[in-house]
Amino acid sequence: MLKVLRTHSAQSKSRIIHRTDCLFTGDRIWTARHPFYNNIFTSPPQGYKFSEETTFISERDAAHYEENILSKKWHLLPQPTRQFFEIFSDKCFKLAVTEAQFMQFLQGRPLKQQLNIPDHSKLLFVPTYPLYVGPKDWLIAIEDYTTLLYPHVQNGQTADLNIQNHFVTRIITALCSLSNFKGFITHIRNTAETLAKLFPELEQQGKINYVPAGVRIPDRSRRMSVSDKKHFLFANSFHGGASHFFVRGGREMLAAFFAVQKRCPNLHLTIRNPLPWDHMSKTEKDLVKTHPRIRHIEEHIDDSEMDDLMNQSDAFLIPSFRLHIVSTVKSLSHGLPVLCSDGWGFDEIVNHGQTGLVADGQWGVHSWTDEDGVLRENYDDGNNYKPRLGENLARNMLAVASDSKFVDFLSKNARKDAKKRFSSETRNEIFKNVLDGCMNN
Repeated sequence: MLKVLRTHSAQSKSRIIHRTDCLFTGDRIWTARHPFYNNIFTSPPQGYKFSEETTFISERDAAHYEENILSKKWHLLPQPTRQFFEIFSDKCFKLAVTEAQFMQFLQGRPLKQQLNIPDHSKLLFVPTYPLYVGPKDWLIAIEDYTTLLYPHVQNGQTADLNIQNHFVTRIITALCSLSNFKGFITHIRNTAETLAKLFPELEQQGKINYVPAGVRIPDRSRRMSVSDKKHFLFANSFHGGASHFFVRGGREMLAAFFAVQKRCPNLHLTIRNPLPWDHMSKTEKDLVKTHPRIRHIEEHIDDSEMDDLMNQSDAFLIPSFRLHIVSTVKSLSHGLPVLCSDGWGFDEIVNHGQTGLVADGQWGVHSWTDEDGVLRENYDDGNNYKPRLGENLARNMLAVASDSKFVDFLSKNARKDAKKRFSSETRNEIFKNVLDGCMNN
């Protein structure tokens, strides 16, 4: 939970509680921090300025605030907060939420950190998880519905879950029915459609908003092909965990590379990922450690180094369980064709045969949508090799590795599409309208 908050270090006798603030024309917007939203600080919507501050609060005050909430001593809280919890709990209980479930939900929130929010904050922007529970106006930006259930439900555990009737869904229904909730933002249309079905009243109120992904379009992009040599890039997500090697299709990627390089001796692979050596086969380990055309970068690299790595590559490999938005959109912005899987979300971002190539083999295995269009995921047996995915990925890698004109065609389209659909400017035009509506209502 706390890992999504921006951390700062300073010397103080009091315990440091971390906070990220955003500034809007003299009023403060409090926000949690997520890498996908980093560029709202450097490229905000017109008329909005985002900045960060850190304040300190004593452990005693923070603990006392949390204790009053969790022990239901709401009469000791400031009046707006007391009224909020009285109304919120009443709505939950009317939706058949038990008191134990209600308290379990509250225990999953960073209640102490919420005491850091300045009194003059006008709007709270909360990415990914519904961290905030309080009386101030707020909105939340999410990629998929499952994160609304965090930490009670994790991604990969929703295959047979009764999502519509889960107690957290009922709590979220109550929370979002309050007047201080200003809306959802999502960069995936399927998620917007799901939210509209689960919360029809919010849809009618215009509180479900599709805002496309937005990234900085780099000045430089992938160099056009000048030889038959092809460089493929496989990279981890921002947190860098070795276990995500499998989640991002690493096992199938290695098998596909091994098959294709036999026919394309000028194929090179860079793996920017700590590897789960203890869970890899001897063949996989030997391939990474000894193959003359595989470069393994174990350590973390900064954004500028990653930009250079993308510009030196010919395609980005991400045959993952489901969409990873930052990696995918950044690759397109560099003119890097994306060779992905058919996992959830990719069909909205990657245009098969135009900006990348999609390999069948993940849909229905680790991610899919049910008859109501709701995302379902099952990460069980995620480390196991999926032959169909591996074979289809190898076919796509061969198509790129053996045809310089084709990879240049994909590259040109990828960058053009990113500029049109996924630039910060495109995102901000829509994002501004959403923020304007939140601030004015």
